Amino acid sequence: MRQIYIFLKTILLIVFISCSKNDIGTPVNFEVVNDAFCTTITPNQGMEEKTFVITSQSEYELATGCKDRSPIANFDTHFLLGGWRAFNTCAHLTNQSLTVKGRKLQYQIDVDIQDCQKLDTVYFMISVPLSYINHEIDFRITY
Repeated sequence: MRQIYIFLKTILLIVFISCSKNDIGTPVNFEVVNDAFCTTITPNQGMEEKTFVITSQSEYELATGCKDRSPIANFDTHFLLGGWRAFNTCAHLTNQSLTVKGRKLQYQIDVDIQDCQKLDTVYFMISVPLSYINHEIDFRITY
């Protein structure tokens, strides 16, 4: 009886440790899409940030201004996460990561801010396997 008790206690401990490690999420493979935007976005007054989920070539063209461009992704197998963030100073994209926890994707975009007298816009886009399309998506832009 004591052995069964120790065995069950060990199983519960393993499950607890596994769950607590999983709080940060599991990394998801993705591809960075370079030169995804064909026009420079001029943010509307009060609009500092725009994010989107793109599932077709026509949605891509509408979001990025890229007309008559060969497909940037195979929309039969992938979808795109992307957007832009306007800044009142110099800024550049430093890192992107994608994790999944349960039914939630977290797209982390890291931006480095520099001290200068210039308006700047940071653009970001990744291609993600279509198997994640029904997940809730959380865009996190940090700077």
